[in-house]
Amino acid sequence: MKFIYTMILYLSLCWGFTWQFSGRTHPELNWTTMETEHFRVHFHQGIEDIAKEGASISEQVRPTLLQQMGLDDIPIIDIIFTTEDEIMNGFAMHTYTTFIWVDQNEAAVWLEDEKWLYQVVAHELQHIVFSHKINTWLPEPWESLYSDTPGWVWEGLAEYETERWRPHRADISHKYHVLKNNMDKMDAHHDGYSKLLYWSDRFGDSTIVSTFSERDKLGLFKFEKAFKKHTGVEVKQFNEDWRRHMNTYYYGYRSQKEPLDEIGEVVSLPIKKLDSFAFSSDSSKIALLGKDDKNQWDRSLIIAVRDTAKERERLEKQLKEDEKTKFDFFTKLIGDEEKEEKKEKKLKVLWDKKEIDYGYFHYTGEYMSWSPNSEKLVYTKYHFDENQSMVYDVKIWDSETNKTKWLTQSMRAIHPAFSPDGEKIIFVSHENSVANMYTMNNDGSDIEKITSYDYETQILCPSYAPDGTQVVFAMADKDANMDLYLLEISSGNIRRITNDPAVDYNPIWHPGSDFITYTSHSGSTPNLHTLSLLTGESKQVSDVGEAIWSWQWTPKDTTIMSTTLKDVDTVRVVKVNPHRDITTQALSMRDKYTRWRTTEPTYLLKNVDPKKPFEIISTKPYRFTRKFKHLITIPIPTDKELLIISIWTDAMARHLFTGIGVLDYTGDNKHRFLLDYYNAMIGPGFGLTLSSLMDFTMRPYDNSRYALIEEISGVTLYTNIPWNRGEHMSSEHQFQIKTAYNDRQVQLYEQTNNKLDF
Repeated sequence: MKFIYTMILYLSLCWGFTWQFSGRTHPELNWTTMETEHFRVHFHQGIEDIAKEGASISEQVRPTLLQQMGLDDIPIIDIIFTTEDEIMNGFAMHTYTTFIWVDQNEAAVWLEDEKWLYQVVAHELQHIVFSHKINTWLPEPWESLYSDTPGWVWEGLAEYETERWRPHRADISHKYHVLKNNMDKMDAHHDGYSKLLYWSDRFGDSTIVSTFSERDKLGLFKFEKAFKKHTGVEVKQFNEDWRRHMNTYYYGYRSQKEPLDEIGEVVSLPIKKLDSFAFSSDSSKIALLGKDDKNQWDRSLIIAVRDTAKERERLEKQLKEDEKTKFDFFTKLIGDEEKEEKKEKKLKVLWDKKEIDYGYFHYTGEYMSWSPNSEKLVYTKYHFDENQSMVYDVKIWDSETNKTKWLTQSMRAIHPAFSPDGEKIIFVSHENSVANMYTMNNDGSDIEKITSYDYETQILCPSYAPDGTQVVFAMADKDANMDLYLLEISSGNIRRITNDPAVDYNPIWHPGSDFITYTSHSGSTPNLHTLSLLTGESKQVSDVGEAIWSWQWTPKDTTIMSTTLKDVDTVRVVKVNPHRDITTQALSMRDKYTRWRTTEPTYLLKNVDPKKPFEIISTKPYRFTRKFKHLITIPIPTDKELLIISIWTDAMARHLFTGIGVLDYTGDNKHRFLLDYYNAMIGPGFGLTLSSLMDFTMRPYDNSRYALIEEISGVTLYTNIPWNRGEHMSSEHQFQIKTAYNDRQVQLYEQTNNKLDF
C-alpha cells in the first residue's frame, strides 16, 4: 500500500506542465492575465505583444474550429504563453487549458508557409475542441479509458483540421517508415495525419464529425464502435487498408525517381550513428556529431583525424603479404599471377577519433563550421544558462588546447559560421520571435548586430561567400515563406535571390562565389537546386524519391556532400555534381492513390491575421485563486478499504492540490488521509503535506514472526532545488530540503496482534 501511495503522490507532481519539462519554476517571471471574450491568456513580462497576437489568433480560429466539430459553444479556455525555455512544443489538456512555448526560430523549415504562433495555437485549440466534442458525463480518467480513442486520432485530427500536408508533416516520416517496413512504429502526429486524410478521402469529411457525435446506450463515446457504425469498417481493417494505400503510393512515387547511386557517389563516414558532419578545408579532420555506441544516451561530438602513418603501415604490410604469395605454386598453376599483379591497391582511410564534447546539440541541422586553418570548430549546444533556462548558445573547440569554450551566453544563438579569414564568426540570435544576424570575433568578443529586423522573422544557416564580400542566408520574412537572401557586407543591402512557394534553405557556396547549391522542398521532396548569381536562374540537380539535403562543398573536389534519409544506415553521404541534369519525367500515378494528400476539411481556417484588433476585457496580475480546475479523481475499492485520489490545480498549473483518502470498512475504523499542496510559482518550488497514517515503515524486530510497523502521521514542509552547471544537460543535480513533525504509532504484529506502547 505504501508503494501505491508513493506513486500516486509522484504522479500528482508529474503532469506535463511547462515547469515540469525542465524542473525549474522560474520565479523571476511575473505573470499577467489578459481576458478576452472567450479566453484567459496568461503571459509573463517581455512577451505582451506575442500574447496579444496569440489572443487575436485564438478569437479568429475559434468559430471555425467549433464549426468543424459541429459545436455551438465551449467553456472559456486558458492559454499560457511562455519563453522560459527554448522548447519547440505546445500541449493541451482536458481542463480547457493549453501551454505554448513561443519564440521558435527553427520551426520555419517544417511549417513551410506559416508562422509558429498561428500553427501551434490553432493545433492546440483543436485538441481542446475535440476533447469537448467527445466529452460525456463520465469524469476523467475514466472517460478516456472507456472511449479508448487512439493517439493517432487526437494528433491526426488536429493536423487535418488546422494544417496542410508537407515534407516535415509528415511526408518524410512516411517515406522512412515505409522503407523500413515498420509503419506501426510511426509517431502519432505522422500516421495520424495521413490516416485522417485517408479517412476523409475514402468516407467523406462528414463521417468524421458523425463518428465523434455517436453515443452508446449509456450516453458514452466508444471510438471503435462509433467508427464502425459510420464508416462500415472495423478500425483494425482500416489500419491495414491505410498501410497498403500508403505503401502503394510511396513505392510508386519512389519507382519514378532517381536512386541515390545514380546521382552521385555514395560514401560512409567513420561513426556508427551520424547526425551531422563537417570536413575541414584540408580534409584532414572531420567533426562528427552522433553516437559511436548504440547504448550511449548523450550524443557525442567527435573529431576524426586522418592517420596517414597507420595507413602507410597497413599498406606496406599488405604489399609484403602480397609479395609472399606472388610466387605461390598454385597461383602460377592457375595462371592468376598476372591478374593479381595488375590489381589496383585501394588505400583504406584510417581515422583517429576523440570525443571533444557531449550532450544535446542543435536539433534542426546540427550546423558546424571549421576555421580556414582547420584548427577551430564552432557549433551550437543546448544547455542551462541564465535563470537555469534551457537555451542554445555557440561554443568553440580549439585543437591546440583541446578545450571548448562558450562564445555566447543566453543569446539563443544558432547557426555559427567562420568568415573566410577566420577572424569573424557570424551567427543567428532570436528574441521574442524576431531573429537577426550577428558577428563576433573568434574569441567571442565584439558581438555586433548586422541586421535590424524588428518584426517576426526566422533566419537560418548564414554563410560567408568564399571571397568574403557577401553572406547568403535563409529567411522566413513577413510572408512566412522561407527563401534565400544575400547580404552585401560593404553596404548592408539585402536582396531576395529565390522565390519559390516551398522552403529553400541550406545554401552552399561554390568556390568561385558564382553559384549556390541549396535544398528546396519544391515538388514536395527535399532535393538539390543550384542557383547562378550571374543570371539568377535556378536549376534542379537531383530528383530523388526519399530526400537529400545539401550540406558542404567537398574539400579538394567539385561536388556537394549531401545527407540522405536514414532508412538504410545513418552514415550515408552522397557526393553530387552540382550542375548535373535530372533524368526523371513528370510523375504519373492514378488519382486514387494521390488525392488523399490534398484532401481538406469542409470548413477551412482562412485569413487569420495576428494583428487584427480584438476586445480586451481586462488585464491584471495573475492570481491563482481566481480559477481552480479539476484534473483527476480516481476511486480504487478493495475488499477492506476504499482509496480515493483527487487532484486540482489553478489555471496555470502552478499550484497543485492533491487529496488522498482511505476509508476503512473492516470495523477497525482506521481511516487515513493525505493532503498535499505544491507551489511552483515561488522560489524553486515547495510543498506542504499533512497526513494521517498514510506513511509507514516495516523492519524485523526481536525475532518476531512478523514485522515491527511504524505508522506515521504528521506535517512535512519540503523543497527540491535543481541545479546544472550549464555544460551538459544530463549532468543534473537535485538538492532536497525537508523538515517534518511526525507522530509515530508502533505496532508489533504477532499471532495475537499485540500493540506495543512506547
